[in-house]
Amino acid sequence: MLIAIEESLHGWGGGGVSAYIRNLTRELLLLDLENDYALFSYFFRSYSKKKNLLPQIEHPRFQRFVPRLPESLIHRLEWDLNLPMIETYLSSRHVDVYHAHRIPRHHWLKTVTTIYDLFPIVHPEWGSSYLKNLYEKIIFPGLKAVDRMIAISEYTKQDMVKYWKIAPEKIEVIHLGVDCDTFKPLDSQLLFETSRHYQLPKRFFLMIGPFDPWSDPRASMRAFTHLPKTFSDIGLVLVGHLGSLGNEALALAENLKISNRARYLGYVPFKDLIALYNLSLCLLYPSLYEGFGLPILEAMACGVPVITSNKTAIPEVCGNAAVQLDPANEEEILAALIKIADDESWRFSMREKGLLRAKSFPWSATARKTLNIYRSL
Repeated sequence: MLIAIEESLHGWGGGGVSAYIRNLTRELLLLDLENDYALFSYFFRSYSKKKNLLPQIEHPRFQRFVPRLPESLIHRLEWDLNLPMIETYLSSRHVDVYHAHRIPRHHWLKTVTTIYDLFPIVHPEWGSSYLKNLYEKIIFPGLKAVDRMIAISEYTKQDMVKYWKIAPEKIEVIHLGVDCDTFKPLDSQLLFETSRHYQLPKRFFLMIGPFDPWSDPRASMRAFTHLPKTFSDIGLVLVGHLGSLGNEALALAENLKISNRARYLGYVPFKDLIALYNLSLCLLYPSLYEGFGLPILEAMACGVPVITSNKTAIPEVCGNAAVQLDPANEEEILAALIKIADDESWRFSMREKGLLRAKSFPWSATARKTLNIYRSL
């Protein structure tokens, strides 16, 4: 079989969906000795830059199908005018199975789709017009005809059953993973160089963006201001894209008079992110809604304690290997920060639990279960 997997690159390759596609494709090529694979994507603006963000995999059974076509044009022809543009293109290249992100209107090919979360449905006030359109006009109508559906967590599956009335037996749960050969404890020299480059405090809590309504950092920032004076040496480091609330968070830091301790580094290279995980006292990840929560496993794999939310899919991912709390409760957040900063033996215990938990989510398991779905078709 020739199996084509879609990577839309609407988010420019920096989010969890892109991490899923990259790791799934790599592991499938290692695991599956029979089938051929192709990565499929289409875009027009910034074509060369986006194309270079797609996985560069040198393998005799891997190829890329990347036509230069505007998303708006494909949307108009495929989903508004009901013309089989995607199927025609893939069929002409002898694709047998299509693992789609944007589900085609027609189904000449065996089709699989992965649902990551339903936040534009559950919380429409958070979603962009692009995402609302994607879910309402493309994903949900397309589910009626796909051959197999994958949810990345039991929680996402429950949302699909609740909001979309899909029979639970039609949904296969396949968790995401973490690459413990990449996200891992690093040697002290590399950490020293990263710390010096960013002029980091010796001790800090780490928060990762984008900072949007479901990942609002402001309650955590307010809690941080109430740390006892004995912890005045501890900083708060924010990295990643600002998102829709990032500027408000930076303004809050000014108002709270913690700008000298709360630093925003912006987007950092991948290797530096791994070092920042390693250098931090903990990952502070108080999300209100997650379909999975990859940064939690990434931090754990680096041997870093995690303070996170007790909501949505997060308890399913972290088990008993992280501090779970109400992400809007500043008193709970403050107590957790003090515990992390003050109790070295407990911090070490959480480190060991996290390392063990991360190892239970290998990408090879994600690929093996996904391959079983392909084979079933």
